[in-house]
Amino acid sequence: MRAKDLYDIARIRGVHGLEQEEFWQRVGDEFRIACRSRYIDCQGLATFQEQWAVTRKTYAEATIPKDIPFEEAEETLVATVRFLEARGIVPFTFPLPEGSPG
Repeated sequence: MRAKDLYDIARIRGVHGLEQEEFWQRVGDEFRIACRSRYIDCQGLATFQEQWAVTRKTYAEATIPKDIPFEEAEETLVATVRFLEARGIVPFTFPLPEGSPG
């Protein structure tokens, strides 16, 4: 999780609250499509919070505006992932095709 991505999600939620379900459904669908095209798995919140201490440190040190505290951005991430989980968008696994290097 990049600090800028975390910040951006919090900013977007400030404009489009989770009560705007159609918007967030589209976001989730696009996220899933992007991951499928790259064979990226997502197990839910655990995936986003891998190396969370590094994300916290990077967020504090990043050259992003300081109008959204890390705790608020974290709460936004948790609420957004729960929304996606409740709609069956995550978790998902997209295994590499047979014979692919990697």
